[in-house]
Order: sequence, then C-alpha cells, then structure tokens
Amino acid sequence: MSSQITGERSRLTMGDQAREIVALAGIAAEFADLPSAYITLNDVPGARNIDLQLDTPYDFEVWRVALGIDPQTVALRVGGMDAWLSTDVEYRGVSVHLAGHGIPVAREQETEPRELRSAVAA
Repeated sequence: MSSQITGERSRLTMGDQAREIVALAGIAAEFADLPSAYITLNDVPGARNIDLQLDTPYDFEVWRVALGIDPQTVALRVGGMDAWLSTDVEYRGVSVHLAGHGIPVAREQETEPRELRSAVAA
C-alpha cells in the first residue's frame, strides 16, 4: 500500500460549510429534545443545505411544528415503493430540508409507474 495520495481534491473545504455547521449546532442546541435525525450537509455550490431525514411521519410532524413550518408547504412524495413527507425552511440563513419517511405504500400503489411525484397537502 502506498502512502501517496492520488486523485483529485474535493472542490470545497470544511470552511466552505462553516455556515451550515454553525446552523446545525444551533439546531442541536435549540431543539435538543426533538427526535434524532439522519443528517447530511449538502455541499453543492449555490444549493448548500442541511438535510434532516426522520424515520416516521410523527417525528417529521414534531420537527415541522418546532420549526414553525406551515403545513401547506408539506409535500407527499412517492417514488417506487417509498413515500415520504418533504418540506424546506430557512434556519439562521441556511436552507434546511426536512423529510419524514416510514409512510406505508398500499398494495395497489406497488404496481403503479415508479416515478417521483408530489402532492401538496390540502
């Protein structure tokens, strides 16, 4: 095994994500009692955000209420065998995407075309 590093360096650094990291620390401090989430920091230039994925619709709703997100902005997304709730909010100047998984798909839906579609809550 060689100790030489090969390949190309990532286009961004941790410093480039400092705003998102500080906002995430704020979320952890302000909402410490909320359900745990699978967290990613997306580093696409111009579209950096915090992504919080929750295991259940209940956990999603607890987070939605805590973040003061209007229920009219929540979309039901269906893709293949998966369905989830989805919405976005800004927290301390950083875009936060919230997704709530664990929505059962009915047997009839299993055979529908497998494409992503959205239905905004009424």
